Amino acid sequence: MKSLSIQIPKACHERWEEMQPAERGRFCANCRKVVVDYTALSDKELMAVFQKTSAPGCGRFRNDQLNCFINPARQNLSGWRHWISFLAAGILGLQTVRAQSNQTNSFAERTTTPKNSLRPIIPDIPPIKSSSDTDMSWTVSGRFMRSDSAGNVSPVAQAHVTIGQTGKTWQTRTDSTGSFSLSVSGKRRITEFAIWCSNTGRLHAKTTFSASPLSPSIVLEDIVAYEPEHMRDITGGGIVLIRKPSRLKVWMRKLFQ
Repeated sequence: MKSLSIQIPKACHERWEEMQPAERGRFCANCRKVVVDYTALSDKELMAVFQKTSAPGCGRFRNDQLNCFINPARQNLSGWRHWISFLAAGILGLQTVRAQSNQTNSFAERTTTPKNSLRPIIPDIPPIKSSSDTDMSWTVSGRFMRSDSAGNVSPVAQAHVTIGQTGKTWQTRTDSTGSFSLSVSGKRRITEFAIWCSNTGRLHAKTTFSASPLSPSIVLEDIVAYEPEHMRDITGGGIVLIRKPSRLKVWMRKLFQ
């Protein structure tokens, strides 16, 4: 995968907190487009988002994410591990099927059915739907707090709280004490959720939590955002992707110049 540089030639000066919330971010009335917030993403996550897109649209970034080539060399091997585990599971499953088949054949050879015996009538009973296929709701509550350079902790009021899971998102805001409560839904099984908290781009924090069907009410530990000594600037606007040329292209350019 080639390196790429994210650039915003013309920054948008509309205030993020005054934009209307949209499905993937916020709607800018000036540009008439949805602006996606990428400030909480790592380099690896940015590469995953932009490696296949040709029209990235508008986005919101930290200044340290812009105008520098992102190095894709640190990609993890989770994809390889996934396929290796998938193949291993397939091999084990095939061995299990063969073992069960051999056991069935051996049992059939040892069992004889009298010629005049009556066959039992088996009623056509519809399969019972598994409880894990049904949906359930959880009430998630917690607090969003800030910690300054001196270690003082205080609540973050009117912060945006987003909970996401497999293509679904739920949003709310904190009150004056930094507290929030939100109802989410999912399959009736142990489900992993991600939660993001942000306050006008200056403070943001991200974490995950698990929801169990045995507990419909979830109280999270305080989500703390740490204020940096120097606040990072945020830039938003139309995205331009600059992909780093290969060594061959660089050599060809030098040759014909």
